[in-house]
Amino acid sequence: MSARLTFPPSDGSVSVIPGFVDFQAHHNADRPWVLFPSGSPVGSISFREFADATHRVAHHFCPDKRRVHGEVVALIINCDVVLYLAVVCGLVRAGFIPFLMGPKNSVPAFINMVKKTSCCRIISQPAFSPLVQAIASQLKEDDHLVQVDYLPHLNDIFPKFGGVTGLPDIEPFPSSDVIHHMDDIVMYLHSSGSTGYPKPISQRQNFLLEYSNNSVAIETRRQGMIWAAMALPAFHSIALLMQLLVPLSSSHPICLFYPVAPALPALPTPEALLAACKATPTNGLPAFPAFFEFMTQSKEGLNFLASLKIAGFAGGNLTEEAAAKAKAAGIHPFAVYGGTEFGAFTMLRRTDGHAGPDWEWMAFDERLSCRWIPQGDGSYELQFLTCATHHPAVENLPDARGFATRDLFVPHPTQSGLWRVVGRKDDIIVLNIGEKIAPVLQEGVIISSPVVAGCVMFGRGKSECGILVEPIEGCTVDVSDEDAVIQFRNQIWPTVEKANALAPGYARIFKEMILIARPEKALPRAAKGTVIRAQALAAYKEEIEAILHVTFLRNRILATLRSSSDYLVQQAASYISPSFIFEHPTLRELANGVAYVVSNGDGSKQDLESDIRQMIDNYANHLPRQNPPLPRLGETGITVMLIGSTGGLGSHILATLLREPKVRLVYTVNRSSLQDGRQISAFRKQGLPVDILSSPKLVQLCGDFTEETFGLEPSAFEHLRSTVTYIVHNAWRVDFNLPLSSFERYVAGTRRLVDLCSFMERPARLLFTSSVASVQKWDVAAGSVPEEVISNVSTAAANGYGASKFVAEHILGKAAENGLDCTVLRLGQTCGPSATGAWATTEWVPILVKSSIALGMLPALDGYVSWIPMDAVADIVGDLVLSEKPSASVLNVAHPRPVPWRTIFDAINVQLGTEPLRTVPYRQWLDALREAEACRNAQDLEQIPAVKIVQFFEAAVPQENVTSVTEAGGLPMFQLDQLLRHSPAANRLEPLDGVYAARWIRYWKDSGYLS
Repeated sequence: MSARLTFPPSDGSVSVIPGFVDFQAHHNADRPWVLFPSGSPVGSISFREFADATHRVAHHFCPDKRRVHGEVVALIINCDVVLYLAVVCGLVRAGFIPFLMGPKNSVPAFINMVKKTSCCRIISQPAFSPLVQAIASQLKEDDHLVQVDYLPHLNDIFPKFGGVTGLPDIEPFPSSDVIHHMDDIVMYLHSSGSTGYPKPISQRQNFLLEYSNNSVAIETRRQGMIWAAMALPAFHSIALLMQLLVPLSSSHPICLFYPVAPALPALPTPEALLAACKATPTNGLPAFPAFFEFMTQSKEGLNFLASLKIAGFAGGNLTEEAAAKAKAAGIHPFAVYGGTEFGAFTMLRRTDGHAGPDWEWMAFDERLSCRWIPQGDGSYELQFLTCATHHPAVENLPDARGFATRDLFVPHPTQSGLWRVVGRKDDIIVLNIGEKIAPVLQEGVIISSPVVAGCVMFGRGKSECGILVEPIEGCTVDVSDEDAVIQFRNQIWPTVEKANALAPGYARIFKEMILIARPEKALPRAAKGTVIRAQALAAYKEEIEAILHVTFLRNRILATLRSSSDYLVQQAASYISPSFIFEHPTLRELANGVAYVVSNGDGSKQDLESDIRQMIDNYANHLPRQNPPLPRLGETGITVMLIGSTGGLGSHILATLLREPKVRLVYTVNRSSLQDGRQISAFRKQGLPVDILSSPKLVQLCGDFTEETFGLEPSAFEHLRSTVTYIVHNAWRVDFNLPLSSFERYVAGTRRLVDLCSFMERPARLLFTSSVASVQKWDVAAGSVPEEVISNVSTAAANGYGASKFVAEHILGKAAENGLDCTVLRLGQTCGPSATGAWATTEWVPILVKSSIALGMLPALDGYVSWIPMDAVADIVGDLVLSEKPSASVLNVAHPRPVPWRTIFDAINVQLGTEPLRTVPYRQWLDALREAEACRNAQDLEQIPAVKIVQFFEAAVPQENVTSVTEAGGLPMFQLDQLLRHSPAANRLEPLDGVYAARWIRYWKDSGYLS
């Protein structure tokens, strides 16, 4: 072995895979391929150890040592990068063609790719069993059979991680007698699927050879780069380059996270990336913009970026704010442009040899043949023509060999050879007046707002455009709260106006056309973190149509009312709020609502009680009857389907179930993407251990219980039907402004769950988390609310949300009468969990506390508080899931040891850490709040958020002549006999005290809510 650093030949005489792997094992055997953060049990993996691992993989999948010839095998896995790449290269060594598939694709997308490549084998993991079974079952129906193999264990492929050293030399897998050709297909990757199903893209030897000799590889050899490649998803084209091709062609190591097998690796976070980078000798960082932008937000991050030789970003542009901070710190990031279809061939050095201030401009490798097609507006589409030094993986031009990227660029005004991306041909919005809008510039400005995580303009085929905006984590907006929506729109409006200044008049975004994404419906993102435009617009199609429709209708109604000669009709226009159209969702209701406004001066809706009765008739009748339930517990344990796990309570329920040994599997069903990080984020907010989400007991599904088969493939749904023993239904939209009709899909979904449980071979038990809102109008003179389904519909006639929960309770009550083992948990007010105090700042108690600080007074109320910690509710759910005995059909869930309002608020007052606030009668506090509301401004909304929900606090005014013991605010107390009979956790609860108050206050302060 030569001590001198040797590079593999770039003339095609050696195949890239496995040729470069073997070259490195022979010439640079002991040099590291991968370096791990300092302090790791294993510090590095050498090129020889990597090559040995690929031989073990080949032996694993071909134990007879007979090489296959071009069989395509799909990889649907999520494992540590070192194992992933060893499997990829080992499969190629054995003669397979691996297809690197992103595991978050849909079942139809997987099936489409499998069929298009004639794939007959899938390698996966137990965590993806329902997904793979659904794929295989559907393919079988189409007479396409696939063999399913499981991923080998990390320690079997890299014995070093199991503490095994000094092994004899590995027996090489027999090499092929077939001479490699430059047009041989080595592997498949796939496109992002932004415009349809992801498309298989072959990666041939000639393409990989050219890719291995691009500017990144050249600069790595020239400058001795050690890239931090740990935040790149291994199935992605840029990861193939940075994690495999660059180290193999440059003979230089890369840095990766230390393996976590047998657990599944969690999604990399910016914090984890920065910590890992600082613990390695890295001098180069390739990252998606979100990671780069995170590092510009702190001095620590900026100092790290400044220490690097090269900092590059790919997959989108940086925000102006991040770029400005980097520039001020003397950092000059490089924009890297590329695609799976053609590679990444922008230069890491400017043509003049300096980075320069223009970070978003890029130069292309002179070995490429670029064709620039003018678009008539100063922009050009980039096309790569096939030439001797560049063979795009896909050719789609009608007049020549080459690839049309559909990406639009503009040339630098003064420096020849520099280009900047401004959008895509697909992005162009054509209004119905024929005008065209290129949205990328406006979107780029708006996303620079510190409170905006992502945005997408819309309006194709319409008369005006708008923008869908996703707030950053920690800046969640309750889209049902009109004041909160107005506040957020006002907050970002200066940035939107900057964007409007760059656009022609017809592309101007009006404030009313800012649509805010809901927290439970995150914008879909590609693996590189960028918003997938087509999918985002499809996901929010209904909301976009609604805001366009509402804006049009409201403007027409306002114009008609204001043009009337009747003063009362003119005045009625002031009551037509933006939410008025949503509250009257049919033309008949809208007409009646306008007539009512004109006659009565407000928009109150009538006859909610009759609507409740009608919906109960529609969904609680003709329920299936059940035989006595069979025992649940057995050798196989409990399998739970948890619907709605990404909220606060859902996260605690999930953590409780995963920790319970008797629970074998937990399927979570959420509408958000499996890999958007929402579950991890929810756990972090609640102070729950994120590592538990790597449990092999957890299977996360993307579905919607309001749709047939939950929106899952029939075979996947059938798998759930045959395995689930307990369903916890914890998903419901919380919006007190919507009418009952807006919740009908949730009611229908609940009935569907009842039917599902009933028609299983062994009927599953069903638990539904209801709300005290279902009995909000209970007459306190009648005493405590009993643990039973309430027949008097007037108790629920406060709002559509509570009414919908009331209807759902009746469905489950009727199902219980028919023999189904189901339970309604009628939840009272939950508070922050006992360990962390993580009480969401969107709830009324933290809003009251923050507002009281600004008002200089705390309200006093008679009565008790029976708030129950969120983790205690989760423990109660755990008790019910584990119980072998049927529980009562309704359990009220509140604290069994309530304490006086004054006790808890005196403790809060002490914990605020300031001069104690004076305590005043509730009505006096409310008067001060009303006064603040009358003269409110943006600062008031920030400091006195209670002005946004004055009506809620007005409803809590103590009733006169009430002699019974009540919850503070005149609300009823709840009977808890059944709860205490069925839940040991409820019996163990201690009264709320100053310790709880201290944790709540600390959480609100740590989160920045309280100063």
